[in-house]
Amino acid sequence: MNVFRPDNLQRYVESIMKLWLQGNLDAHFFIPERFWRDVYDDVQEAILNAEITLCEDGGTVVGFAGTQESFLAGLFVRPDCRGKGCGKLLLDEIKKDKSILQCRVYVKNERAVRFYQREKMIVVGETADRENHDEPEYVMEWRRENT
Repeated sequence: MNVFRPDNLQRYVESIMKLWLQGNLDAHFFIPERFWRDVYDDVQEAILNAEITLCEDGGTVVGFAGTQESFLAGLFVRPDCRGKGCGKLLLDEIKKDKSILQCRVYVKNERAVRFYQREKMIVVGETADRENHDEPEYVMEWRRENT
């Protein structure tokens, strides 16, 4: 697997959005599918303005992560590639130039919570997206250790 930040993001938008939609539908069974479809265009625009890191395997995009400064807005891996190191590679690449990284993870998305905990992120708060669906979320954070 190869992890990189693309020079020409437009070339990858279709693959990224497919991963984003499928990942949300798979992991967030507790949120109506309609919500993800309703925000699709807004997310695509946000992705074009975010810092995107891609994971490729054999020339095919199998995962991506999007950040905005020190906020990890999302990390998605193709279902058949989950648990094979792509997510860790993406997170490790992002951590290279960050001293702090935060994300929000739905409490019910237990697999993601466990993944971030394994990657040394800790729960520092709890919130909810009350405007859209009122599902509780953890605020998780990673800080570079001083060595």
